[in-house]
Amino acid sequence: MIAAGGHFYTSGTFWAGAGVAVAIVFGIAGVWAVLYSGNPKRRLLYSMPVVTPLLNDRPRMPRDVEVRHAGQLLQSPHVVNIELVSRGRSDIQREAFDGGEPLCLDVGVPIVECLQVTTSPSDRPEPLWKHDGSKLLVGPSLIGKRQSTVFSLLVDGPSPKLSRPPRSLIDVDLRPGDLGPESRIKRRRYVLAVAFALTVTAEVALTPLGPIWSHTIPLLAFVVCVPYILYARRFDR
Repeated sequence: MIAAGGHFYTSGTFWAGAGVAVAIVFGIAGVWAVLYSGNPKRRLLYSMPVVTPLLNDRPRMPRDVEVRHAGQLLQSPHVVNIELVSRGRSDIQREAFDGGEPLCLDVGVPIVECLQVTTSPSDRPEPLWKHDGSKLLVGPSLIGKRQSTVFSLLVDGPSPKLSRPPRSLIDVDLRPGDLGPESRIKRRRYVLAVAFALTVTAEVALTPLGPIWSHTIPLLAFVVCVPYILYARRFDR
C-alpha cells in the first residue's frame, strides 16, 4: 500500500512491477529482432530437391531399354529440379548481379536440355537463363520478392549434385535450402514459445503485486502474438 499523501513512484511495489514490465518489453524486442533478422531485405535460396534417375541400375532392368536425346544415347540420364526462392522483403533488381554476370548453378554433370521453367506467382516473368556444360546460368534479371522459379533439367551423369555458387549478387543473402512449410512452422513455434514463456514468467512475478499488474498479462500476450502472426503470414506467402 502507498502511504497517504505519498507519491506512487515511491512505492516498492511500483518499482518491482515496473522492473518486470521493462524485462518483458526487452523480451518482446528480442522476439521481433529474431523475426526481422530472419527476413533480410534481399534473400535468395537455392536448392535441388528433386533428382530422378530415368534408368534403374537393378539387375532385372532389360538391356534393351535406353534413353536417347536427339539421337544421342544417354548413359546415365536424370531429371533434376533446381529451385530459386526469393524470401527477402524487397525485389532483387537486375543491378544486383555484379558486373552483369549471371548466377552460376553447377550440377556437376552435363545438362542436356532444360525441360521446363515454372515461376510463381504466375504473373511474374521468368528470369533470363541458359545452360553451358554442367552450369545453369540465371540472370541478370529482376527476381521479385516471394517469387520462386523451378528449372526442370535433363542431365546425363551418375551423381548430379548442386555446388555452392560463387557470390555474384550484391547485397543479397544467397544461401542453400528453402523455407518450406516445415521450416515456417518451426519458426512460429519458437517465437510463440518465447512469448508464452514471457507471459508465464510475468504472471508469476506480477500476481503478488496486485490485480492491476497481473491484468496486464493478457494485453502483453496479445501485443506479442497477434502482430507476429500477421507478420509471419505476410512474409511466408
